[in-house]
Amino acid sequence: RAWTGGIYDEGRRGWLASLEGKPEAQKALKPGAWNAMRVECRGDLIRSWLNGVPTAELRDSMTPRGFIGLQVHSVGADARERTIRWRNLRVTVLDR
Repeated sequence: RAWTGGIYDEGRRGWLASLEGKPEAQKALKPGAWNAMRVECRGDLIRSWLNGVPTAELRDSMTPRGFIGLQVHSVGADARERTIRWRNLRVTVLDR
């Protein structure tokens, strides 16, 4: 589907902002290469970019506090077939 950069509420509401109907955002993914992901949360405003391309923007006040998690889905029948890596991970506290 190439929905990297969309916003998904795991275990509750599902996709809050998918990339369906956003061909520019879907084309931003570079399979097999390093991809730059930016997520910005200011109050109830959540925005994301993939390789500099805007992918999602929404306001959601359901859960005003939470945590940051790095998650991978569907690595295959044998998880040893894949290596998942992150690099240059930065968390910055922003002014509201």
